[in-house]
Amino acid sequence: MATPRNTSVQKAFQILEAFSPGGCRLSATEVAQRTQMTVATAHRFLLTLENLGVVSRTGDNRFQLGTLLAELGGRVEHNKLMTHVVEPHVEALASQFAERVSVSLLSGKKVIQIAVGKSAHSVELTQLEDQLLPAYCTAAGRVLLAGLRPKMLDYLLDDIVFDSAAEKTIASREALVEQLRVIVQQGYALSCGELADDISCLAVPIYDDRNDVVAALSVSLKVKSLSNAQIEGYMGGLTHHAEQIRRELYMENRVLPYKAKPRGNYPHAKRVGDFILVSGTSARQQDDTFPGVVQGADGQTKLDMRRQTQAALNNLFDIVESFGAKREDIVEIQAFLINMKDYEIFNQVYGEYFDYSGPTRTTVAVSELPHPHQLLMLKAMAYFPG
Repeated sequence: MATPRNTSVQKAFQILEAFSPGGCRLSATEVAQRTQMTVATAHRFLLTLENLGVVSRTGDNRFQLGTLLAELGGRVEHNKLMTHVVEPHVEALASQFAERVSVSLLSGKKVIQIAVGKSAHSVELTQLEDQLLPAYCTAAGRVLLAGLRPKMLDYLLDDIVFDSAAEKTIASREALVEQLRVIVQQGYALSCGELADDISCLAVPIYDDRNDVVAALSVSLKVKSLSNAQIEGYMGGLTHHAEQIRRELYMENRVLPYKAKPRGNYPHAKRVGDFILVSGTSARQQDDTFPGVVQGADGQTKLDMRRQTQAALNNLFDIVESFGAKREDIVEIQAFLINMKDYEIFNQVYGEYFDYSGPTRTTVAVSELPHPHQLLMLKAMAYFPG
């Protein structure tokens, strides 16, 4: 017998498909015409979709696609990015362990495997080939459940059905909650003989920049159990690669080849989550010279504060923009001047780039900077979500 279809869901998607690309705005009557519904039916669905944030209403009482769809689309893009980042790590671990290695995400009460690595010597585990697996009886799933906030965990566990696939499978909410408490303490999850009597899995969390669990990295073996020595042996590789994945996803160092090379072992900038942190930046050019340096007839070196301020700010903007951000995304600047007599000129030039809506700023005088031709240094932070 075929599974019955929900006609309300079908009608909702028909309405969404009625909106053509390019910011299309439609009245309820136009939506009804495109979907062959009555105006009353189309209007009722539009109001429901509006309350959910799926569509929004314009000033002339027309409808357009809402921000919720963009947010959901962003999640898909994030998952694509994560898959791209984790695949080399999964393959490296599969080769190192000669076992099946995967990265999983939570999808409701189940886990979805977004990357799977196998070596030439790893054993086929057919029970794990389903794209969606129950979260409560898998090591990866329990790692992900353990990382949830209490209210979300309660919501997911409210109507969960414990279907014992094997003799050792967790069979109650109380037993699961106790397991999750242990996982938080020990930092890993172990599942032996739950999906099948002869399959064991070990999983560790992958954290984001806020230390929330966003994915699970696991190794699966065709054995009935794992000894403490085996767990310890696999944990080293799993935790190392989980940390590397976190850094690649949420942290990024940049040394730009078209800018003056940093004078020490540090990057021009580091992205950490939604923030870009820019190292001390000056007017120094790629060839290590400074603009506005003039040798006078008397043999004295004259330095142009205006030109150095312009060049330093432009260097700062170039570094921030290399991440896709804009100068408007800069939220803080710290300025270090050799001489406070240059403060007025610095302020004048700065005012050509920013007004009172610009970043916060701190300006101090210092006794010395790395180069005798250097009059100032700028340090900055930008906020650039995504």
